[in-house]
Amino acid sequence: MGLAGTLLAGFVIVACATMLAVRYLVLPQVATYRGEIAERLSRQIGAPVTIDGIDTAWDGWNPQIVVTGFSVRDSASPDAKAALTLPRVEATISWLSLVVADLRLKELVIERPELMVTRLADGK
Repeated sequence: MGLAGTLLAGFVIVACATMLAVRYLVLPQVATYRGEIAERLSRQIGAPVTIDGIDTAWDGWNPQIVVTGFSVRDSASPDAKAALTLPRVEATISWLSLVVADLRLKELVIERPELMVTRLADGK
C-alpha cells in the first residue's frame, strides 16, 4: 500500500471514529444541557427563553437535534405571553460543519411557528 492508500485508510479511520464519538458520546448528552442552552440563549437575545425538551436522532448519516416547546417571552413583563413560540424545531446537522469549523445545517424544519406582534401606544 502506497502513501495514498495509507492516507485514505487514515482518513476513513478518523471519519469512523468521529461518527462513533458523535453517535455515542456527544448526542446522548445534549438533552442534559437543556437548561444551560436556554439560559445562554436568554443572555444572548436579552429575553427569557424556555425549552421544554431536546432530543437527538439520526437522519440517515446526519445527526439531528429536535427541540420542542421553544419560546421567547417579552423581557418587559415575565408574565407576558410568549412573543415567539416554536412548538417543534428539527435541525439536521451537516458533516461539512467539521470541515469548516462552523455549524452548517443540512435541513431546518420549523413546525407551526407563532409570532406575537404588539403595537405600543407611541405607534412603534
